[in-house]
Amino acid sequence: MVIPLVTGFWLFLLFFFRVLQAQTGVYSALSYSSRKTAAIASEMESPVATLCTAEIFFREKLAEQETACKYIEGGMWGISLLTSDCSGEFIDLKVFYRVKFPIGFFQIKGITIYQESKSKKWTGQPAEQDEQEAYVYVTEYGEVYHSSKECNYLDLSIRTAKAAQIGGLRNRDDHKYYPCELCAEEIAGMEDVYITSYGASYHSSLSCGGLKRSIYVKRLSDVGFRHPCSKCASGNGETSFREEK
Repeated sequence: MVIPLVTGFWLFLLFFFRVLQAQTGVYSALSYSSRKTAAIASEMESPVATLCTAEIFFREKLAEQETACKYIEGGMWGISLLTSDCSGEFIDLKVFYRVKFPIGFFQIKGITIYQESKSKKWTGQPAEQDEQEAYVYVTEYGEVYHSSKECNYLDLSIRTAKAAQIGGLRNRDDHKYYPCELCAEEIAGMEDVYITSYGASYHSSLSCGGLKRSIYVKRLSDVGFRHPCSKCASGNGETSFREEK
């Protein structure tokens, strides 16, 4: 009596890990395909074409999950996306599949699993934009906000310069360069440094956070401590050359 119980316990444990491995692999591919399809959805001609594109992404990613697929009845093609919907403002991918039992058990072949991943279609504009409130552009380390993403302060144009000559160089607004507050300790003794066309700082490394321009769109009421960029937001014609590093 003990042997069948122990055997049953190990089979149940094995099946549990099979289900977990299949779910993890499928969800990884599902999430990847919904996000990637959402990014290019505006270029699709119809919901059918969008869904077909999403399925291609899903199958390609799932092909990398060989271990997970071998536990699914029918393999990769045993997963159905027929109930998915791409007609609205979301890429809503839904899949059904069956995970096989390690051995036959009272004529039960396995269990059916349902998973879903939903991503909002990207259109290039802020979601649910309030017409009465302005949206502006900010950077991670910048102390200002910009009314235009074409502002010169958002254009890096990185180039190298000799550290010994940095005191005589000027940016395009005719202002001097100062040591970057983030990497100033590493600049001492360096032969070459990095500068930008409109920035007011010089840097020791291309990996310095002051040289990154991850641009975010925010509501004007959410910019916090940031003040208007004198070049594109305030319109007063004066250049605050310490605004962006």
